[in-house]
Amino acid sequence: MSTEVNELRQSEPYRHLYNPPAIDGDYTAKHIITVEQFAHDDLQIIFNDAKTVRERIASKDQAISRICNGRIMASLFYEASTRTDMSF
Repeated sequence: MSTEVNELRQSEPYRHLYNPPAIDGDYTAKHIITVEQFAHDDLQIIFNDAKTVRERIASKDQAISRICNGRIMASLFYEASTRTDMSF
């Protein structure tokens, strides 16, 4: 990593303190911390499911909107990121 990137990644010195578990096809109660948690098959499942959800939303499937009723989702970002800033 370049010096400039390291200066932005303030969490880098602490990466050794927590090694998140691999997803391994089981997404239940897992925190997604790093892309290294995913195998190719895990990502394919996510992409396929996202496509299915998008198709159901486009077809005005009312059941899809009830899936998340009563749930809370939070996106937390601990490091500076232009891509993240621009997405919001």
